[in-house]
Amino acid sequence: MKFDDILQQQVGELGRHQKILVLMLSMVMCSAGVQIMITVFTLHAPNYRCADPAVDNDSYTGPGPDSSVQRELSQGHGTTVQYKLSECYIDYAGLRNHDGSPKNLSEFDKDWLPHNDKWLLDDSASGSNFSTRAECRQWVYDQSVFASTMSTQMNFVCDRKILSSHAVMFLMVGQMIGAVFGGSAADFVGRKKLMMIMLLVHFVVSVLTTWVTDIYTLGTVYLLNGLAIASAYCAAFTLTLELVGPRWRHVVGIFITSTWSFGILYVGMLSFFIREWHLLQLAASLPAAFFVFFLWWSEAEISSVKFSCLDVSTPPWTRWLARKGRYSEAEKILEHIARRNGNKLAAKIDLGNDVIEESQQSQSLVMFLRCPPLLVRLIVVLFNWFACSLTYYGLSLNVGHLFGNIHLNFCLSGIFELIGFAMVVLLLSRVGRKKIYCYSLIVGGMGCLLTVIPVLIGGEWSVHGVRALAMTGKFGIASAFAILWLYTPEMFPTSLRAGVTGASSCSARLGGVAASYLANLTLKGNVGHLLPQIIFGTLGLMAGLCALTLPETNQVRLPDSMDDAVQMKKHVLEQDKKDNQESLLT
Repeated sequence: MKFDDILQQQVGELGRHQKILVLMLSMVMCSAGVQIMITVFTLHAPNYRCADPAVDNDSYTGPGPDSSVQRELSQGHGTTVQYKLSECYIDYAGLRNHDGSPKNLSEFDKDWLPHNDKWLLDDSASGSNFSTRAECRQWVYDQSVFASTMSTQMNFVCDRKILSSHAVMFLMVGQMIGAVFGGSAADFVGRKKLMMIMLLVHFVVSVLTTWVTDIYTLGTVYLLNGLAIASAYCAAFTLTLELVGPRWRHVVGIFITSTWSFGILYVGMLSFFIREWHLLQLAASLPAAFFVFFLWWSEAEISSVKFSCLDVSTPPWTRWLARKGRYSEAEKILEHIARRNGNKLAAKIDLGNDVIEESQQSQSLVMFLRCPPLLVRLIVVLFNWFACSLTYYGLSLNVGHLFGNIHLNFCLSGIFELIGFAMVVLLLSRVGRKKIYCYSLIVGGMGCLLTVIPVLIGGEWSVHGVRALAMTGKFGIASAFAILWLYTPEMFPTSLRAGVTGASSCSARLGGVAASYLANLTLKGNVGHLLPQIIFGTLGLMAGLCALTLPETNQVRLPDSMDDAVQMKKHVLEQDKKDNQESLLT
């Protein structure tokens, strides 16, 4: 007997027990969103400039980036130097004697310079027209928004600015490793045990992040945290989708995804009240701590729930036991859930046939080479996963570079995500997967591209225009990403569904890695500041146009074979033609 049939006919598709577990396990996704999105604030680089070499306790409220400051370098020698302070360099406009005549660099003893550890003097320039540049070794930062961040503590600025992107890259690579190898590890150590271990690692590493002092330690803890996050939320997301019946599956899937956005709002609220990154990181670890405690406390409630991260077609807690031949334990779990839902399980159910059927259907992705139409579909889907992930994470991480208040922009991005998810829930079954998905990508891409128009027009409302268009882009991309989770498995046959899901996850992680660098990519000028938005918008439009070649899966039976999958598009076209003819007759 099929697991879905058992849920529909005997256990209940979304009863009291499933609602409790769905709500509880959704906290894993929320905690994952918190730890990834908090990097927008902990790695934020505020305005800065070189520290004034002649001032012991310099601050950003001192001379501005373009101010010219004249100092007497050594009393008694009468030598003065005029220099300008910028973000990364001290530019020396001239070196002169006390009578104002130019002084040759060869005659100048640079050891006279006060606080010589604050710069690195370039000896390449010399002569009476002395003009040289010194690289900063110390900086002062604007503390009007944040008292301190990782970037200000470890000086991720100037030629070290890319280190903040490296740090986020380690977080994304950790997620890739967790998504790829999480399922195999679950088979080895057990489903529930792996989740408990990964959640504990997630909490401990999140707390340890507050003690990092260099990029190497930061990269290590981010790698571990990303691995733990992916392993935990992959399992939680899969369980919540498969714990309920088919009729409620898309609603529950969108709800679980939306808890990520609630994590964004939580981070935005914390960052507004906590402006010191150590305390902010500790406060952001609270959801993980609460969930670990709650899961252990409620162990008796879900002690029998075991699941596989890679099994995406049936309820994994019983499926895993059935695979091991422990049918009686699987039946006890179903009986327990049915009883909690106020239902009663039949005296005898046969789980073995479903497991045997699944094992016989499992095939390699090499089978795509035998079917060019499905191979093209796979390429389009993988590109869409890459583009959606890159654009979503890129827009999320780029919030700190938008014009306007960073806290307002960040919270608005979370709110617009929730609005997009609500739209998806209301329209997904009525309009169809393909139409909403393509429209969402195109709207999101156009929103990002059009951000350049308010900047070109200028005026006091340009900030609001850029913000509104950027949030439109986030609305569209977040909606499309949520749909893609449900849309992808419906386009491929049962035998290839798990493999496609794994390949899609890898493609998405590659997009996340690329986003960690593109989010911080800027050029000089206001339009150059929006370069990431232009890239994200272009990718979104390309993905949306490519997705027009995909079939509609709404109210279409899931394909059981490769032939069924190939015929899906033909079936939809014939159905559309029939509907059009009926509408003309009426």
